[in-house]
Amino acid sequence: MLKRQGELCQHEVPGYPGLLTNREYRAYRETVSMVEWELQLYNKKAAAFSEIEKQISRLRKLADNATPENAQVITVRGDEKTWRVLEIFFAEKNESELLFCLHDSKSGRLFSVIHNFRPESAMKKLLGSSFLAVGRNPSGVLEHFLNNELYALDVARKRVELAVAEDLLGRLPGPECRRVFNAIIPLYDKQKSVENENSPSEKIATGMRMKL
Repeated sequence: MLKRQGELCQHEVPGYPGLLTNREYRAYRETVSMVEWELQLYNKKAAAFSEIEKQISRLRKLADNATPENAQVITVRGDEKTWRVLEIFFAEKNESELLFCLHDSKSGRLFSVIHNFRPESAMKKLLGSSFLAVGRNPSGVLEHFLNNELYALDVARKRVELAVAEDLLGRLPGPECRRVFNAIIPLYDKQKSVENENSPSEKIATGMRMKL
């Protein structure tokens, strides 16, 4: 079996083609445990937004033909309109949900995506509900919402990658550090290149050169 710096390369991890040594695997597990909640939330949201992208055509037809007399009704703080829920996009148990909503009036239809804290959430009284996108064109509302959320998701991902890079730089020397970083990145459902200038991997490379 292959050895690296006197240790057997024997540990498989999801999405990574190589094997890690005991020391690398220990650093991998400790670093992943540090960002596990963020990784799970990222993947959950990324999957939800990807599904919304696929469903825009269906949702547009749903909006065009909506007659939601018996739909759930919600209001948003500071807004007098009553909104009827057409679709629930994303829900966190006992916390919050993203809703695609319709307001019907004599002046025409309005559509919105609303972030709503569920009644059982401790944040309900404090924050209530808020608009994420509003407009008369349902496709435009959905696309505006998705563009904003995907940008925010990408920022959150880069922040987690930076935290991973900083943690690993304190645990391992250069080549091992990069190897474990590259093993953690596939834990995101949608892997992106991290070889851009000023990316966390560039920071790792800089740290390697400094240590060497």
